[in-house]
Amino acid sequence: MISKRKFAAVGTMFAVVAVLTALTAVPALADKQISSAVTTITLEDGSEVILHPDSTWSYKNATLAPDDDGEVYIPLKTNVLWLRSDYTYTFVKSQPPKSNRPKSYAQVDAVGTSTMPSLDVATKTAVNQVYDKVATNLGKYIMSKEKNAKAYLLACIKDEIKENELEQAYVQTKAGWKADAKVSIPGYRILRIIECLDTQLAPSEEAAAAKEAEKEAAKKKK
Repeated sequence: MISKRKFAAVGTMFAVVAVLTALTAVPALADKQISSAVTTITLEDGSEVILHPDSTWSYKNATLAPDDDGEVYIPLKTNVLWLRSDYTYTFVKSQPPKSNRPKSYAQVDAVGTSTMPSLDVATKTAVNQVYDKVATNLGKYIMSKEKNAKAYLLACIKDEIKENELEQAYVQTKAGWKADAKVSIPGYRILRIIECLDTQLAPSEEAAAAKEAEKEAAKKKK
C-alpha cells in the first residue's frame, strides 16, 4: 500500500464569464515587458487584452478561445500568455497539452471471478481482479509520468471503494471454491478517485522547497 496519503479534493474550476467567439487566427504578437503601468496586447483582429500590474487581466472587444477548463492561451514570439479563468495571468514557455479528462465521469463496472481450492484465496483473487480492472479503466486519466502513478491510483481506488462495498458471492464446485466479486462505481465517486490521485502525485511542500533551493544554488554557481 502506498504510504503517501493526503486524500483531499484538489483543483477548482472557475467559470469564465466573458467567453465570446473563437479566435479566427493565431495572433502574431511581440512580447511586452510588464511594468508598473497597464500593458495592452492587441490581437490581429484589433481586439485588446489588458494586463494590469497586479497580475490580473481584462479585455476590450476581445474574442477569446478558452479551453475545456476555461483557460486562454495566446502564443507570443518567445512564450505564451496564459490568461487564467480566475482573471489572473502569467507567461509560460508553451501551452500545456489538452487534458484527456471529461467534465463528468461515467459509471465504471467491474467483475472478478476466481476458482481456487481455498475460499479465502478465491475471494481475495476475485476482489483484486475487480480493483485491477477499475485501475485499468481509469489509467487513461493519469496525467503524470511518476513511475508509481498506477500504484497510487490503485491505492486511491481501494481507499474510496472498500472491499466490503463489493458485491461478493461464492459456491463450492468440484474444482474447488468459485468466488465472484463485482462493483459499480458512480461518476461522482470516480471524480473523488481522480482527485485523490492528483493529490498523491502533487509534490509536497518540502519537495517543492527543496527543488527551488537546488535551482537557487545552481544559479549562484554560475
